Amino acid sequence: MYEVKLTAERLTAFSDAVFAVIVTIMVLELKAPDQPAFSDLWPLWPMAVSYAVSYLFIVIIWINHHHLMRFAGAPTLGFIWINFIHLFLVSLLPFATTWVARTQLASAPVVFYAGLFVCIDIAYNVFEGRILSSADAGQIPTRMRRAARSRSLVVLAGFALAVLVAIVAPRVAFGVICGSLMLTFGQMSPLSGRDRASAAAAVKTRPSSAANPLKVTNRSLRREPVVSSKPAGYLALPRQLPAYSMRAFAGAPATSAAARRAAIRAAGTLYDAGFAPDRNPAQAARADRAPPAAATRRQLIHSR
Repeated sequence: MYEVKLTAERLTAFSDAVFAVIVTIMVLELKAPDQPAFSDLWPLWPMAVSYAVSYLFIVIIWINHHHLMRFAGAPTLGFIWINFIHLFLVSLLPFATTWVARTQLASAPVVFYAGLFVCIDIAYNVFEGRILSSADAGQIPTRMRRAARSRSLVVLAGFALAVLVAIVAPRVAFGVICGSLMLTFGQMSPLSGRDRASAAAAVKTRPSSAANPLKVTNRSLRREPVVSSKPAGYLALPRQLPAYSMRAFAGAPATSAAARRAAIRAAGTLYDAGFAPDRNPAQAARADRAPPAAATRRQLIHSR
């Protein structure tokens, strides 16, 4: 039976579509005034403020979601459900935003609004923890993981504080929410330049392939001119045989006579297999016009 597996790219595309629909629904809740005067815009300030805060929160969530999904592997069933729960909570933002705006930041709507932020951030922390625990250590260094978890906990504490403050001072609680959103800008470490530098340094400090004698890379295949021990014209090789260094096979340059002979034999095998290194056209032309060696001239005379 043919089985279709959900990929991280498809899950990301679905999440992006949900975010786009949520923003569209919030925009449709913005109602223009009936009178043609700027003074009629002032009563709409609760809707404008709540819409701006909710829109900023959705943008930050989407950016962090995008950065996290870069490190996600094949999604498991639990990972998919966590993502769906996170999207479900985010989809309630248009409702909470409209309620806060129509009641002009009353206590109960702001408590619900801040509580929704807490639930969304908890779901995000679980979502983030799944990816950070499954990602490779070279992709996300340890310092980056600690910074991401620390910022997530600080932001969550700010939203929880806003829930308590909203009971007695809802407008102050709304300001606490805005302050916590400023911290959410750096909630995922790839948004920070220092963390990007740390990730690059972690990649550079990985063990190189030169330490593995069985792994040959383009950097390890360096040609070093070694004079051939055969007369000119042997196997149609140039006089300066660009034999491949033993660095490609043993991780160190060829210095001893035995190593040079091994490199020459390896290069001859490569030539026989048709893997001849490229020569400069000018050098090749000079090599073709050069007179043959003395031993080769004697062979030509005897053959005649």
